[in-house]
Amino acid sequence: MSLLSVDTREKHRLTTPPPGAGDDDGPSVSPDGRWLAFSRGSEIKEISQLYLLELSGDLQPKGEPKQISYENQAHDSPVWTPDGRELLFISGMWETASLRRMLVSNGHAGKQQPLGFAGQYVGWPAISHQGQRLVYSRFVSTGWEIWRLETSANSGKASQPVKLIWSTQADADPGIPGRQTNCVPVDSLRQTRDLGMRE
Repeated sequence: MSLLSVDTREKHRLTTPPPGAGDDDGPSVSPDGRWLAFSRGSEIKEISQLYLLELSGDLQPKGEPKQISYENQAHDSPVWTPDGRELLFISGMWETASLRRMLVSNGHAGKQQPLGFAGQYVGWPAISHQGQRLVYSRFVSTGWEIWRLETSANSGKASQPVKLIWSTQADADPGIPGRQTNCVPVDSLRQTRDLGMRE
C-alpha cells in the first residue's frame, strides 16, 4: 500500500505484506493523521485481519503494522469515528458479514462489539465528518442496497436505518462518490475527506 501525493504525483510505500500474505486493502487514516487502519489478507482466501500503522507528522510509517483482530474470518473496510476513538468495520464473509465497532486508544484495540441494526450481508461503511450520519451497503438477492442511519447531535440517539439506494450494479461503496467498488485503487491512501458526505 502506498501514499500518493495529489500535488506532486509522487508515491511512497507505506506497507509491504510479508511473503504468503494477501493484499493490504481498505486504508483509513485517523482524524488526527497519526494512525492508518487497513485490512491484510492471509494465505487462506476467506480470512483477513485488521492492522494499525503509526504515522509520523509527514505521513511516513513509524515501525511495522500491528495486528488488532485475530478471529479466523474476514475483517474489512475499517473506518474511523470523527473523534478517532473507534473503528467501524465489516466482520465475516457474505451471509455472516456484519458491522462491528472497536475502541482504539494509542494503537491498542479493545473488544469488538456487533452493531445488530445493520443486519448481515453488510459492506463498506462510511461515517460523515461530524459523526451524525452512517451509511453502509447490504447485499440482497436482487442486488445491492445502500442504507443510512442518522444520530442526533443533542441526544446522541440514533434513528432507524433508512434504505437510500437499490442497484444491481457494482456501485455499492457509499464512501467514494463517482467510483464503482471495482475501481477503487488498492495502492492509494483514501483521505478522510473522501467520505463523500456532508452534514
